[in-house]
Amino acid sequence: MDTPRYAKTAPRAFGLKAKLLIPLIGIALSALFATGLAIVRIAEQGLIDASQEKLINSAAVVGNSILEKIARARADMTFTPDVPGVAASVNPEEKENFPDRAAYVAHINTLLAKLGEVCGYYETFYVVSDKGMTLVCSMPSAVGTLDISNRAWFHEAMATDNSILSEPFRSRITGDALMAIAQRFTHKDIRGVMVGSIQIHKITHAAVELEAKPWLQVYVVTDQGAVVAALDEKLLATSAFAAKPWFPSVLEADRGQFTMQEDGEQKLVAFYHLQGTNLRAVAVADAAHLLGPARAVRNIGLIAVLLSVLLACGIIYLTVAPVTRDIQRLADFAESVAQGDMEHEVQLARQDELGTLSRSLLRMLHTLKQMITRAEEATRAKSEFLANMSHEIRTPMNAVMGMAHLALQANPEGRQRDALLKIRRASESLLAIINDILDFSKVEAGKLELDHVPFRLADMVQSVGDMLEEDAKRKGLVLDLRVAPDIPALVVGDPVRLKQICINLCNNAIKFTSKGSVSLRVSLWETQGDELTLLFSVVDTGIGISPEQREMIFDAFAQADGSTTRRYGGTGLGLAISRRLVELMHGSIWVESEVNQGSTFHFTIRVAPGPRDLPEASCSELPERTEKVVENLLVLLVEDNDLNQEIAVELLRSMGADPVVANNGEEAVRFWLEHDIDLIFMDIQMPVMDGLEAARRIRASGKPGSAAVPIIAMTANAMNVDREKSRDAGMNGHLTKPIDCDELRRALQDWGQKARERVTPA
Repeated sequence: MDTPRYAKTAPRAFGLKAKLLIPLIGIALSALFATGLAIVRIAEQGLIDASQEKLINSAAVVGNSILEKIARARADMTFTPDVPGVAASVNPEEKENFPDRAAYVAHINTLLAKLGEVCGYYETFYVVSDKGMTLVCSMPSAVGTLDISNRAWFHEAMATDNSILSEPFRSRITGDALMAIAQRFTHKDIRGVMVGSIQIHKITHAAVELEAKPWLQVYVVTDQGAVVAALDEKLLATSAFAAKPWFPSVLEADRGQFTMQEDGEQKLVAFYHLQGTNLRAVAVADAAHLLGPARAVRNIGLIAVLLSVLLACGIIYLTVAPVTRDIQRLADFAESVAQGDMEHEVQLARQDELGTLSRSLLRMLHTLKQMITRAEEATRAKSEFLANMSHEIRTPMNAVMGMAHLALQANPEGRQRDALLKIRRASESLLAIINDILDFSKVEAGKLELDHVPFRLADMVQSVGDMLEEDAKRKGLVLDLRVAPDIPALVVGDPVRLKQICINLCNNAIKFTSKGSVSLRVSLWETQGDELTLLFSVVDTGIGISPEQREMIFDAFAQADGSTTRRYGGTGLGLAISRRLVELMHGSIWVESEVNQGSTFHFTIRVAPGPRDLPEASCSELPERTEKVVENLLVLLVEDNDLNQEIAVELLRSMGADPVVANNGEEAVRFWLEHDIDLIFMDIQMPVMDGLEAARRIRASGKPGSAAVPIIAMTANAMNVDREKSRDAGMNGHLTKPIDCDELRRALQDWGQKARERVTPA
């Protein structure tokens, strides 16, 4: 076969390495854009923090403005008693240059009113005695009537030299929110308290109004949630903040901010505690407006990052997709070749590594086709060799075993009988070797199928003992067979192949044991549902096997060592076949052994429990016998070998048949057309016309009974394919040489009876 020419590989203009670098660059760009996203996030957070800090500063500005004005008011209170005549007003007898005390009080009242106007923060200025009664006041109506002795801040002022700032309270006169600043003073050993009532809205309104914006409102509230300053006059003199769920958060620290939901909108709240008071400046802003710039930056950044990622993905896709597509084509090509499609080809129009790979795969496919062709030719040659070897060996073997059988039927004595028995045993050993080779060939080709029939396990084991008992006795060995009582009497499996495994193992045990015993023990390993796992153990006291040798004894054509074959004989296939059969029965096989201590071969198989009983023994279970099984049955024997003719004729006559002989297929067809034949035994390989063609012509002859006459192949072709060819040619059965007398008897009895039924009138 000519090797196809392939185009010379062109230089790589754009290699796979470069194509892989591009996606990596794209990934790197994506990483950069991810970093950009982080930067955008940081910038956004910075703007958010700045906005929140701005909001806190708004609250702080209001708070500090109020504190500054309160500080000024405190200073006013410190110096007001020094105004001439004010301090003297605490003396009930003091009237200075006025005609009476009332004129003096009226003068001081007027003076205090002017001081209040100058300061601008106060509702009233007044002086109280150490008992809390108002002595002089910027509001004359309060003199002698306003008693503050029940005010806590009054008693605090009386107890210290420092000015005291009261908590907010409502004016008894105007109802405005006030805070009192009280300063104790002494005049000629008489103590009094100078009090100024600050109107809170006067010291807060300007700051609140200055900071307020459409999206920002600033409030001054007490710790109890009462609103004392707000642009919305409806909130003044109310406790609107006390009911706010977020208001307790305002009281937890001196300053801070948080986010809250109100009326379905997100709000930012900042607060600032006015130190030394129970007042707090609270700034409430719309989050959407305050955080708008930050969110705009975030959205723009996200859009930029998204576009960058999409661009990178597009670059990666456009670069990698063709590569992955071509790789998938190569994978599909490899998979199709793996599944046996040798006609599928792939040729990539690429000048990179993938193109080189595709061309290499095509060259590999061409080489593989050549190898498969050679392998198929070798397999055919092997099959033909095995078939020819089997046929060529079985033909003389048939003569040897047949003649030995016929000679033994004459009941010879002495050395003649011993010689004939040895000939038969040697022939059987040779036949076993041939069968091992054919069995291994079938197992290796996966063409061996197991039967699933009910059988008596104990009978199968006993038959193994019957076959090996004579060999064991010859070597002076004890053969011990045991079946555990807990195993069902009947099981379903393949008794023939199971018997083959047991015979292989026991025969090996006998072969390699010179003294002692060989035991075959069967026990119940486990039960799983409707399946039983049986454990078979073959124990001997033989030569044993070393650890190194145990690694190879289950390999085909291998034995424990090279000298084993020379000393003990054998093909080395028995254990390999046994292992394959055990695996087909869903089990495993292993060995335990020590040199000179004997060996134990274990194997497990799976079987199903059988029926309660079996029908009576069939022909296959009948012992060998020489009596006739048919009478006056005309049998056509088609055989080209004279010796085989003689043996088959003698056997058929001994069983009651009336045989006639044809030397080839052409004679068989002619004899069939000229005579009424009850049964035909047909050889396959013959000169002039083979048995397959003869069978087809007999079936197609048109003679009455041509479709029903039993035709049994009797041939040295023993492989499965030979049986299939016999069946396809129209034959009813297939007997292999050397002829087994029991199988011949069964075929003669079964098909002879059917032939009689066919010709007997109803």
